[in-house]
Amino acid sequence: MEDSVMKKAFAEWEDISRDPRAWAEYESRRKAILDDAAAVREAELRAQEAEEKGAAEGALQAAENIARNLLTSGMDIETVAQHTGLSKEKVADINRNMH
Repeated sequence: MEDSVMKKAFAEWEDISRDPRAWAEYESRRKAILDDAAAVREAELRAQEAEEKGAAEGALQAAENIARNLLTSGMDIETVAQHTGLSKEKVADINRNMH
């Protein structure tokens, strides 16, 4: 960048710094930009959390469906729990709700 461009930029910055109205406009715009960036980041985080929650719920639902199938085929509760990763209590609940 040329020195003249930098000098002009610094001169404009000094003008803005001296003028309370211009400074307030600058700060307002800066705040709006930061607020927008924060809102975008918040939306990204919420989307990621929703995706992770959905994946976890999907995995749990799949394990429960597998447990139902195994119980229907006659497998005992303890073995179903071992193969699905579900607790014995959860498998027992599934078994009770099937009948």
